Amino acid sequence: MYKTIWRSMLMLVFLVVCFSSPAWSVGPHEECDMCHKDVEDDPYVFVVAADTKTINPRTQKPLTGVSAICMGCHNEEGEIPVLLEHSHPVGIAPTLKGVKVDKDALSYSGEEGLLSCGSCHDWHPDNENYKYLRGKVNGRYDLSGFCSSCHPDKGNPEGNGAHGECALCHSSHEGQGPVMLTEFPNTFTVNPRTGKTPDRIASLCLACHAAEPDGAGYRPINLGTSHLIGITPRKAKVPAESLGFAGEKVITCLSCHDQHPANQTYSYLRWPIKDKKDIPGFCTHCHPQAKDKLTKGIKDLPATKVGIHFYFQDVKTFDDYLRVMKAKLKKK
Repeated sequence: MYKTIWRSMLMLVFLVVCFSSPAWSVGPHEECDMCHKDVEDDPYVFVVAADTKTINPRTQKPLTGVSAICMGCHNEEGEIPVLLEHSHPVGIAPTLKGVKVDKDALSYSGEEGLLSCGSCHDWHPDNENYKYLRGKVNGRYDLSGFCSSCHPDKGNPEGNGAHGECALCHSSHEGQGPVMLTEFPNTFTVNPRTGKTPDRIASLCLACHAAEPDGAGYRPINLGTSHLIGITPRKAKVPAESLGFAGEKVITCLSCHDQHPANQTYSYLRWPIKDKKDIPGFCTHCHPQAKDKLTKGIKDLPATKVGIHFYFQDVKTFDDYLRVMKAKLKKK
């Protein structure tokens, strides 16, 4: 008896959602019969057959559960096609370090504990948020708070800083590579320290931070005048947490930087500093023997020219850079 009552109540709620006033109907899912064959008789009989042919690139098996239903419409030949090889993973359990997914977000696939389209999306039109996302989102560049709900160590709900918006670097359905970047990795810029093109971490950073045409040109970095990357540290005493990113045992961009906006310190540096006066203390994490020289060097440099990523189009090597800076200091 109680089961019958509960089923009746659930059906009533379902019908209210589907047939209520236009205020509920927002977006392309506004008509129930776009997805459901007969909501009164059986709401779980769908107009489009579930896609059980598309292979999930994360599992190498056909799609199942609610993701298969969604891909019945959103496959490569369908409406607003979704390419799984460029999308957030589905069909797998969240196992990455730092990821914390609410249990409710793992119960939409029919396979308890697995990510699905329903982990991020509420497909019914009563959700007025951007792209039917389950959290409050007003547009593409308002995703930090939403992404932070599962990636608290990566995102920043406030969206502060140059990397404050997840969508600047990542695309959940049109991304490149395993971390779904908005830019292709840079495999063209030659590292003058090694004579080779960048690999792994550096290729990702230089996708945006190399000068055009190799990179996107955002705050361009000249590797010839920057801190060394791509090499094994010799004299420097580099802490273990600054090596070993992506399996690399060499100095990388992440040896100094934390690329995610969870770090609100100066220039996303790995250890907190507030301004240029703190730079010697930061550098002594790896160069403890050079503290006095670092302190004097920072003091002597012009305030607008402090850092290790100076970009001059006419400067190609570190020796060239030193000559330029010495000339600038003499003019003071």
